[in-house]
Amino acid sequence: MNMVTVYKTTPDHVAVIINLLKRNGLNPVSLDNPDPTLLYASKGTVRVRIAVPKDQAGQARKVLTDWERSAKTSVGAITQSLRMQFLLSILITAFFAGIFILTKTIEDLFVHLLFIWFVSFVLIANLDRIRNRFFSNHRQK
Repeated sequence: MNMVTVYKTTPDHVAVIINLLKRNGLNPVSLDNPDPTLLYASKGTVRVRIAVPKDQAGQARKVLTDWERSAKTSVGAITQSLRMQFLLSILITAFFAGIFILTKTIEDLFVHLLFIWFVSFVLIANLDRIRNRFFSNHRQK
């Protein structure tokens, strides 16, 4: 059977791609099986080729293109929804940076500011969940 490479991916995504193509009635195979030592040494730069029979190549490329497009749309929506929380957490961090500088507490400033940014971002990004959980528990009492 004449096989055509339709996709190259990292070894940890091979199963996802093969399952996607199988769910769409195609017959994909992995052409490569890299040695674990090579994977470790390459630090994620190894690509595995996914192939299908030549007569299925067009359909496989369409399935993969549609899948990538939907993934990019999802990532774009998530990124867009977190933009305000990200900016607000940066403002909070800048506020505390100003306080630390004015009070001359600059020891380990980067670590403290990183922690403040992380905590404020997580709290702000999950504010709706926290609020809903608090009010639902409060109403049940």
